Amino acid sequence: LVSGTVDVNMLPNKIFCGHSQKTGWIVSKGQNNANVFAASWAPNTGSSEAYDKCRDANAESGTEIATITWTDLSPTAAPTATLSPTPATHNVLFYGGLGSGRANKMSRFSQAAEGTSSVDPSWFMKRLGSDVDTNGLRIHVKVEDATGACVAAEISFTPSAAILDLLTDGTKTGWAELLDVRAENGVVAVMPTMFFTGGTGSNTEWIVGTGGGVSRYSECFASSYSHAAHWNYCNAGPSSLNSDDQIGTIFYTLGNTPAPTFYQGPSTLFHGAIGRDYTFENFQHAAHATSALNSQWFMNRLPDELVVGDAPNIRIHVAVEGGTCGSPAEIAFTPNAATFNYFRYGTTGQWQNLQDVELVSGTVDVNMLPNKIFCGHSQKTGWIVSKGQNNANVFAASWAPNTGSSEAYDKCRDANAESGTEIATITW
Repeated sequence: LVSGTVDVNMLPNKIFCGHSQKTGWIVSKGQNNANVFAASWAPNTGSSEAYDKCRDANAESGTEIATITWTDLSPTAAPTATLSPTPATHNVLFYGGLGSGRANKMSRFSQAAEGTSSVDPSWFMKRLGSDVDTNGLRIHVKVEDATGACVAAEISFTPSAAILDLLTDGTKTGWAELLDVRAENGVVAVMPTMFFTGGTGSNTEWIVGTGGGVSRYSECFASSYSHAAHWNYCNAGPSSLNSDDQIGTIFYTLGNTPAPTFYQGPSTLFHGAIGRDYTFENFQHAAHATSALNSQWFMNRLPDELVVGDAPNIRIHVAVEGGTCGSPAEIAFTPNAATFNYFRYGTTGQWQNLQDVELVSGTVDVNMLPNKIFCGHSQKTGWIVSKGQNNANVFAASWAPNTGSSEAYDKCRDANAESGTEIATITW
């Protein structure tokens, strides 16, 4: 599961790849018309209505859209940013190699408030701060592997008192149940149900898995457990792994605390609904922010290491989809200095020209291609991407001026966008 929510038991496991009398494709759970995820087929004989579905709901209006893309995972392919070489640390509790071979070279929650690894100085751990409000707290565990031997995936759960005791003060109490566990990203081979917080003596933490039964070792999702190699599985196999390539990360999220930048996508600057009713902290006021209306909507400024001299080598992408946006579309441009400073420092720049604009995907009339971006003002916060400096031909916007009316800019591809289903994403 790359994004969104799909019940783990409903995750598709079949694809129909056409037939001489039944052309098209179907992606579904099983080989029948139950649990269809998406389909585009029209058999020459018989009835096909039963497969006219999207996530098993009838889909016959023409507004249910499927998109199929491909990714090159070969060793010579361009990097896909699966791993994060320099993760942000503001809410990361553990970042480092998995398995027994690295566990005994990494500081542990039961031993120290924070520490690093002798294997790689970028690997670290730190306890959950006493100032963190545990109301709405969720703990995330993510696994990654640059070699592909471990399938990248992420889960989250509400921590029990025993798990909080380990993460806050290093108290070990054995196995603890995971509460409200869910898959966040990737394909989770076996959903974890238990968290080992450590035992007496040499039984040091930690393990995320199923805990008991004959298959408990091979069902391990992630571990940093030095006492034995039995738990050296990553996302439940298919075989025991024990190299520096398997990377695990434990981090937390709250209602008002975004996930670390590198988990929301190493290049994402904004993701959220278009329209004044859905605005939240913007580039003028915050380096990172999450919407109070939807924790999946967020913004991040450009990374600290970038300077204005880097602007000519950067491309900013703006994509829209959903609701009145119609079919998805994406444009890209090179920022001038003022636009760069808005996304990097939050410096207001009002209207700026877009440079080297191109249509990346979708369809936009060449005469309607945006050529302006509004980069905020002291009384008019937020951003607008449009053709010209007015409320005609607005491509996307997220702004809420303190004075005057902003409804005229509540648009997506110049159609009124006020439902909260019109989504804009800015990446770089």
